[in-house]
Amino acid sequence: MQLRTRFVATQPAAVATIIQAARDPVTLEDLRAGLDGVTPELLTGAASNGWWQSLRDELGHLIVLRRAGSPSPLPVDRVATARRLLEAGKVEAALAEVSRTPGVASAGRWTSAARRYVDVRRALDTIESAAILAPGVDTVAPQPQAAPAQAPATPAEATP
Repeated sequence: MQLRTRFVATQPAAVATIIQAARDPVTLEDLRAGLDGVTPELLTGAASNGWWQSLRDELGHLIVLRRAGSPSPLPVDRVATARRLLEAGKVEAALAEVSRTPGVASAGRWTSAARRYVDVRRALDTIESAAILAPGVDTVAPQPQAAPAQAPATPAEATP
């Protein structure tokens, strides 16, 4: 594998992350579907908080005061924002939004997958930078330039 051959000496962690991800890949579509699956739990946190605490949280969010332009603290808005961020490919920001919901404890599989996705993207960026900044053994060596042709000698130069 060219990845190991070329980068394991200089970027071993990035290579290991990419190889591991190749064995168990996470795609944006996986993250979108996973977020849809855990949304009800993210909104209420019922499994982690219990029904009484969830009810109190819901009642506490009936009236929310916040500054104009600041992000909404409501779980439903945070999940909607996370969905929009995933659609835009901003997984790290979506993960941050999900981590601020009451049911984040029950979304461990999703958050783990999102972290793996972010880690793999960083590893790929690291390898790309290393490839650009330090050309490896597979680059083509420049071909030697042919010597310029000399103009034929004029009759005055030919005479000794």
